[in-house]
Amino acid sequence: MVFSYIIAYSGEIAKVALSAKRVFSIILYTAVGFGLIFQIPLIMTLAVKMKLVTYSWLRDKRLIIYGLIIGIAFFVIADPTGISVLMAVVSIALFELGLLITKYIGHRRR
Repeated sequence: MVFSYIIAYSGEIAKVALSAKRVFSIILYTAVGFGLIFQIPLIMTLAVKMKLVTYSWLRDKRLIIYGLIIGIAFFVIADPTGISVLMAVVSIALFELGLLITKYIGHRRR
């Protein structure tokens, strides 16, 4: 109610910035982004099972992968609301979970 009052009396100064299309696209991109992020442990496990990479290779490349995650989260997404930080933290945590899973798979295989 207050919001419509402010818009009605502000004239051209304030315009409605959020439309239904924009809100829907923000929600969709966020949901797809988080959906892809939660696939990190699965992708790592499949890569180790298919012998594309090993646990030790992933462990050795940890800093490079962290840099890529942070680069993607902050420079590609470039969201001013803090979602980038949340996505980076969740991605790194899931990468570490994937490392634990691949370590277990590597020890089980021997």
